Amino acid sequence: MNLLYFVNLNSTCEGFRLTEHFILYRIGCCLSQSLLGSIENVSNDLTIHSKDLETTVVFTVDNSILKPTIVLTLLKGSANFNDIVSSTNNKDVITISNLISPTTSNGQSTTTNGELNSSNRNGVVSIYTIISLLFTGLIMGVKSGSPAESRMKFIVMFIAISVGVSYTLNADDIAIKIDIRVPTNYQFNSLTLNIEKGNSIDLQSIQALSLNINACVDSKVNTLINLENAKIDSSLSICSHNSVNINGLAIANQSTINILTLKSATISFNDVYSGNINLETNGTPKIDGFCETFTNGRNLTGTCNQSVTPTLNSLYVSAADSIYLTVGTNPLLVQCSSDPTWREPVASGTTPSSPSIVTSNPETVVPMNVNSQWRVMAEWGFDQSNLTMASGVSNGVSLSGAMNFTTSVWGPNNFNLVLRSPAPAIKQGRQYSFDFDFLLAAPQSTYNTIKSVSIAFGNRIDTEGIGWLDTTPIHVRSTILGDWSSTTAWVSKTIQFTPPFDIGDASLLLQINCTDTTGDYPVTYFIRNPRFRITSTPVVANPTNLLTKDSELVILPKPSAAFDRQDRTTCPYLQSDLKHWHDPATWGGAVPSASSTITLPANTKVLVSSCSMSSTLVYQKIVVPAGSELIFMDADMTINVRDIMVNGKLIIGTPLCRYNGKINIIFNGAKTLTDTIGTFFGSKGIAVSSQGFLSINGKQYHNTWTKLAASAWPGERVVYLMDPVNWEVGQQVVVTTTQLFDDDRADENEVLTIAAIQGKTVQFTQPLKYLHYGGQEYQAEIGLISRRIVLKGASDSDASEFGGHVMMMGEGQISGVQLTKMGQKNIKARYPLHFHLAKTLSRSFISDCSVYDCFYRCYTIHGTNNVTVTRNVAFKTFGHCYYLEDGVEENNTLSYNFAARVNTIGRPADGAAQKGETFYESDQLRQPADSAAGGFYITNAYNTFIGNAASGGWAGFSFPNLFKPIGNFRNDTSNPSGRPILVFDGNSAHSSGYTWLESGGAIYVGGNLSHSTVTGDLIYYTGRTFRDTRSVNNIPVWMRYTNTKVFLSNSGVNHWGERIEIVGLESHDCHRPATIFGQALLSNAIVNGQSKNPLSMFKTDYLFDRQGFQFYDTHVQTILSNIQFRNYVMIPESSNPQRDNRVLVSMTHSDIFKPQGISATKNFSFSNVADSQIIGHYTAQDTGAARFYNFIDHDGSTTKRGRPTIVGSHINWWNFDSTCTWSALWSVWLCDKTVNNEIANVEIYVPDYIYYDEDRTDWSYVGTASLFGNGLANSDRRSTPFTRNPGLTGVSVLSSSSSNLGWYLYFNGGKTPSYMEAKYIWWDIYDVNVTAGNSVSQVRNSPTSDKYYFDGKHLYLKLINVRASGAPEETFTRDGVTIYTIEWSVFYYITAKCTGVANGFCPSTPDILPSL
Repeated sequence: MNLLYFVNLNSTCEGFRLTEHFILYRIGCCLSQSLLGSIENVSNDLTIHSKDLETTVVFTVDNSILKPTIVLTLLKGSANFNDIVSSTNNKDVITISNLISPTTSNGQSTTTNGELNSSNRNGVVSIYTIISLLFTGLIMGVKSGSPAESRMKFIVMFIAISVGVSYTLNADDIAIKIDIRVPTNYQFNSLTLNIEKGNSIDLQSIQALSLNINACVDSKVNTLINLENAKIDSSLSICSHNSVNINGLAIANQSTINILTLKSATISFNDVYSGNINLETNGTPKIDGFCETFTNGRNLTGTCNQSVTPTLNSLYVSAADSIYLTVGTNPLLVQCSSDPTWREPVASGTTPSSPSIVTSNPETVVPMNVNSQWRVMAEWGFDQSNLTMASGVSNGVSLSGAMNFTTSVWGPNNFNLVLRSPAPAIKQGRQYSFDFDFLLAAPQSTYNTIKSVSIAFGNRIDTEGIGWLDTTPIHVRSTILGDWSSTTAWVSKTIQFTPPFDIGDASLLLQINCTDTTGDYPVTYFIRNPRFRITSTPVVANPTNLLTKDSELVILPKPSAAFDRQDRTTCPYLQSDLKHWHDPATWGGAVPSASSTITLPANTKVLVSSCSMSSTLVYQKIVVPAGSELIFMDADMTINVRDIMVNGKLIIGTPLCRYNGKINIIFNGAKTLTDTIGTFFGSKGIAVSSQGFLSINGKQYHNTWTKLAASAWPGERVVYLMDPVNWEVGQQVVVTTTQLFDDDRADENEVLTIAAIQGKTVQFTQPLKYLHYGGQEYQAEIGLISRRIVLKGASDSDASEFGGHVMMMGEGQISGVQLTKMGQKNIKARYPLHFHLAKTLSRSFISDCSVYDCFYRCYTIHGTNNVTVTRNVAFKTFGHCYYLEDGVEENNTLSYNFAARVNTIGRPADGAAQKGETFYESDQLRQPADSAAGGFYITNAYNTFIGNAASGGWAGFSFPNLFKPIGNFRNDTSNPSGRPILVFDGNSAHSSGYTWLESGGAIYVGGNLSHSTVTGDLIYYTGRTFRDTRSVNNIPVWMRYTNTKVFLSNSGVNHWGERIEIVGLESHDCHRPATIFGQALLSNAIVNGQSKNPLSMFKTDYLFDRQGFQFYDTHVQTILSNIQFRNYVMIPESSNPQRDNRVLVSMTHSDIFKPQGISATKNFSFSNVADSQIIGHYTAQDTGAARFYNFIDHDGSTTKRGRPTIVGSHINWWNFDSTCTWSALWSVWLCDKTVNNEIANVEIYVPDYIYYDEDRTDWSYVGTASLFGNGLANSDRRSTPFTRNPGLTGVSVLSSSSSNLGWYLYFNGGKTPSYMEAKYIWWDIYDVNVTAGNSVSQVRNSPTSDKYYFDGKHLYLKLINVRASGAPEETFTRDGVTIYTIEWSVFYYITAKCTGVANGFCPSTPDILPSL
């Protein structure tokens, strides 16, 4: 076959060779699905016709392009770009049809292939190909030497082509997506969409002078139309047989809107709509806002928000089913009256009706087409770390929008393009695909031929280090073969895959696999338009598997389901003695200018209506004097102001009359430290003096936050809630992360807009980007941001982070308010909402508000007592959020509040081990504790905390130690750190504690905040600082935490204090559930090492291994009881047992700090925990802490021996009697615990030889301690070395028992110290003269410790706790388990009288084990 005749054919399979196998290859080509192509620089007056293909239209604002572009993607079936797309020469009319003719209907020529960017050559044979092949076949028939053979070849080819053509002609098999992409702020002059077979049209943020959408051509096709935040300056016309949803529409004056639908129409405006309306529907139109209408049959007409001079806007809507229209109330279009009895219409509190929930989540495409998103990595010999953006042409092919990388000479045979950000989470059984266009710069050689390309999901890869990539565990890989040799045309590829299990936090790799190394010359690859595609999925209307409770063990209380009681007859605007702001008579003749300081008349109540004040002028200062009241009407209005000073009353709704109006108060003003409001009150906000009163109460939304009832996956738009809500279409919510981190490394919180809501089902206008887990273990929170009353900083706030603030020194009642762009960063006392030095209040609260995107804190209680802060939401702020400021704030209640994405100011605090870091006050860090900013900052624990939740932050709940109050109360002599918790019940925290890996916690009790004694500035030390909590009568009191839940955190609870009780705890996916000190109880808990959250799986390094509990190494008393441990699964590659997901580990790093008998367990149970994972004792550390590791298994449930057990370390020193057995599984000794044996500790001191020195690095052995008695022979040594660091811990037996066990100390070389001290106990001063006895038996049987015996070789002593009296303080007992209190330092002073003393030692003696 002579290929010369075919080189110019419009072949649609790249690398295609025309052979006898053409038929099979041609059919394979026809099955490809991918990006078809694009048309760049389309006209500003654009018409798109989609005639007979199933079509989806989307609109994208793409800041990476400079000109509008139409991108077409094949969603179903097969097609060639040139076969279905045509465009006029000036690109103002684009036609998409099943079979495009060479000319348009008006005779204009279509653009050439060079002008249309075809990126898919795997489609069907085009009409031009058919003509060319027919013509070539005729030539072959003439020139062939064998006419019969020629005709046969011609027939074969014609049949093959016919197969392709017949496939093309079936339009029902083809579905496309039209993506209209524009640069930022681009506006079409006119855009017309004629869609005959539309699936959906979703236009987000489109701007056009005129927009016309016609989807009514085919009565059998129902095209769903959604417009979100569109801006139309002249006309909008829509026709559809399906629902039309328009949210946040912005229009210019004199605009015309015409909507026709056979179903429902939902329309809302980004501002108020003013103009005529004409509504036709079979039902009753629902209108939210101010309209004057009359009804005639199914037709409703009238005007909305019209002034004396009507605007010329026109709105016509015809909807067969229903019409939901939100027009708002324009304050300047209400005609004010000076009649004292006049009141404007009250805003409606009716929740707007919602469209139906969609029945499917549309396909989601995630572009990955920016070079900085990728890192090129290989196993070795490769040094190009980044892709670069290509330009120009390669072999005549445009490289516009392409990325490239070049291999090294003799490099590896595999290369990986690794996505720098985490891969999208993928769900088991769901179909996904990865599409891209591919091109070679030069032909492949023997060495660098590509054999396949794979898409893979594997363990997270560090893309910021070196570019060499060793093998990484791969969870899912999908590979395609095919021809990769094209150098003259882009080849479009699609890799489809369906994961066999859920994959959360992973890296995405595009792997290029070659047959051999790269050879002796570099190879350049071009990649274009990589994108990750999530297929459409159905939405289940009423799932049966939704969660009904948020926890299994603990009880996280929720607020009452009842709404606050309302009595509209008490509304403040109904008072008869009000005077209108807009009435000149109120002011004595003229309404004051906005530029002046406006002081209300004395003893006057002034009413502000929506028409009273300008919405555009900035009112510089408003003063409400004592005795006067400024009362707002319940109506939509916007007021710009700088300062409001309240000495009287400012009332915008009351608790009994919560306003439904959309009231915006916008605070204006440049950054200043001048007190423009009043002395000490700062600038740009509302200040309430001690005699003033502030009441702002907006519509109640309840619940303000809840949790997901099921996991929500990337690409989904519908979520299910656990609790009922009355949220509204158009409102914003935040869905929190369920990642281990919540900071710049992985900010997976999402702010979304509600498109529809039905009961507990919520649909968003955009798909989710991230996985938000909702399993029985824990669930992502979802909080409502939007409120009808909004206090916010103006646009001048962002640059200087200087927003508005509200400061109350008197009573305040705030509810249903949204605060945005509020707070003034690093300026004390300038917070969004703030009770300031108000002392003890009686009727003040902050309820169901939201703080969003603010500059400094959220809700502050400063020098104020008896305030309730409840049911509030906070998201995205800097510095501590819920903030008790100076340490004197007590008897406040914080309940059912939620905080998320709390950012530190400056870099987050870190530190080595337990020491932390020290931060100092500065202009850039005015409160140095903001380096460890958390959701709830509690300087004084004597408050009530019920049902709160914290997501992210340095810590969720932070209890810093203030040994004296700070700030305004620095001269107070009280000790805030000594105050115990009043109530801490049902609180939860997650995704925090990781910025300080050694000791950070979701609930952190530690650190110290104080003033410098030199400069007076604040100093914050983050590290280990103990608190001693006591009652006012100086009686020890335990910090008590009940029904606490922690997950996805470093340490769940990290508590440095003398006393703590945690009763009722659920811990999931935490490095440790708790790190607790002092006399500590952890009881009634579920500790789950691994949930089913895919985001927490496949993590094996230090950050993510799980430890059920880590026993401390010295001077604590820890009781763990009634705990179920779950899912502690072996990590085969772990470096040591403590990093192997073990239930119980211990601190074993030190020889200086050594455990006494300080730890006990009771009633442990295990689920999916192999026996090997119960105890993780690290024998490789040669330290005193490792040698003397021990704990008491009170009931044998931990070791599964079924009886009380002493667990001792790996050395045979712990093999003290015949009940002991060696556990090879755990490398410990297990012995019966009886009433006759206890764990004891003795510290030996020898001057200048063995002594306590925390900085000592010489841990060398100086002797051996061995067990003796009980028939132990000299050859059966059960011993432990001891070092220059004091401390021996082992098992002692009661002298009254049948055992005769003792400890024998022998110093290296047989040297006996001429003087030493045995520290055993201390309390009071005892002076006991220890005299010589006549036998070992006399010493052993002595009821006191007043005898010793020396047999010429060995000195025998009996050490007794002479203080023991059975007093309660001598033990710590909880849940039936007792641990003895460590008595500090009674010394037995021992002086040896011997000859030949040298350097403090007597002459050497032989090492002979004594006997009893």
